[in-house]
Amino acid sequence: MDESEVREAYLRKIIERYKDAVNLQEQKNIAELKALLKPNPAILSLKDKLDREPFEEYARACFAFVSSFDTIHIPLPVSFWLKTEDILELGAGDPMDKAVFLTSLLNLKGAKAFLRVVVLENGMQHALVWFNLSENLGPDADRSAPPVWLLDPVHNVLLKAGSLEEAFGEYGKTHVIKKSVYEFNEEEYREL
Repeated sequence: MDESEVREAYLRKIIERYKDAVNLQEQKNIAELKALLKPNPAILSLKDKLDREPFEEYARACFAFVSSFDTIHIPLPVSFWLKTEDILELGAGDPMDKAVFLTSLLNLKGAKAFLRVVVLENGMQHALVWFNLSENLGPDADRSAPPVWLLDPVHNVLLKAGSLEEAFGEYGKTHVIKKSVYEFNEEEYREL
């Protein structure tokens, strides 16, 4: 084995030894999941950098910012949640981390965005973000625009549609969803 393979094998041994403790520590109940979406100090620190008017421009800026992070796909035997500060430091996160980050940024401006966990055709869980723009329109907004936005910061997909079903139908043309598992925002949690 070369040096990087030895290092990876070494780290896997450590992770395997402590996986039960890590998994126990990283489990989230419904209240803790909802709390992940509340803007924290790291999210608040980005407000001036990303702030735009109208809300549509802010949402696009947030989406572009989070989509620019590298996506980490490392199969580990542990569940692990990165903190916002970690994602900023690394410039990367797994699909769930990126969706949590994006949802928090949108909620900073009152979006009431939802994070939805789906199972894709390959059997992997994936996180998407959606919100209804009509709940965030100011007095000068274009009310003829499609109100539902569906965002996938991993695959760089931003869809706008007249309804949530229509948005997911459009998304399904390129990314087959086997089923939706659950969704939540700061106030609600729903099994699907």
